[in-house]
Amino acid sequence: MLLPDDDSELIDTLILEGALVIQGVSESGEITYTFTEKLRDMAPDLYYGFLEMIHLSIMTLWEKGFVNMDVTLDDPVVTPNEKAFDKDNWKSLTQSEIQTLDALVRASGREV
Repeated sequence: MLLPDDDSELIDTLILEGALVIQGVSESGEITYTFTEKLRDMAPDLYYGFLEMIHLSIMTLWEKGFVNMDVTLDDPVVTPNEKAFDKDNWKSLTQSEIQTLDALVRASGREV
């Protein structure tokens, strides 16, 4: 997830407290983060906002045909499909969707 630079003091505090972890650098050169369970206690609005953003990105990726999941289940397993492993297909995605899909692809252990 990308965070705005103007919240650098908050970001620094969350990193020092272990609620945020630097994940890497996006293709556009921006620092990306992942959050831990500590974020839920330290900044619940931020935590649940991130969860909602991820949920919406996953649903959009499913609608656009990038992931497989059984939406009738309460806790479906989400896996990237073959369309997800071709970066040419990512051009139509938003930055948030790209970050979510990238995380899913990396978690699958396959290379794009």
